[in-house]
Amino acid sequence: MNILDDQRFKAMVGSLFLASLFALAFILMQVMTSQGLFGLQDNGPLVLAFDINSPFINYGLAIITSSIVHTDTSHLLLNTAILIIFGPRVEKALGRSIYLTFFLFLHLVSLLVLTLTFGIGLEHSIFVSGASAAILGILSFSLLIQGKFKTNILAFILIAGASIQTATPDYISLIGHLTGLATGTITYLIWKSVHQKMNPNI
Repeated sequence: MNILDDQRFKAMVGSLFLASLFALAFILMQVMTSQGLFGLQDNGPLVLAFDINSPFINYGLAIITSSIVHTDTSHLLLNTAILIIFGPRVEKALGRSIYLTFFLFLHLVSLLVLTLTFGIGLEHSIFVSGASAAILGILSFSLLIQGKFKTNILAFILIAGASIQTATPDYISLIGHLTGLATGTITYLIWKSVHQKMNPNI
């Protein structure tokens, strides 16, 4: 059987594509930083990160690139693992193009909430990088598709606890992570309502 005919593989294409972008961005930043290309030093990944203080710097490209760049290996591997495990179920439910759009939507909502929370015009830069908010939104959506409402609530509690323990200044990670989970939950409820109206016999 051709692997492309395998339904499970087809439902993973979007997640594998995102995971490949994560890996490519990470390797690129590591190489550029180690070689000192373009003047990058230890803060190389921050070039692609989103600066809450200057959200539209470099024509706002960081709004997009910040969703794929990760600052360390553990950050990259954890997000990739969750994406590969839970993403395919969401991709199968939404379709690949909507799934990828959903990923970007989750990331943008997180950046918007963080910017509105911490404001523009700070005296110092606050950088946001990584796909954690979007990944957690996908995790929430996936759990709810399976009817695991209690597990989803537990995920909120565990993520909140972990974010507090590893809190960045002003609890940015906590707010970003919980925003992702909440957005994923709300989006699922809207999707379920629309899906049931369009398919009343299901």
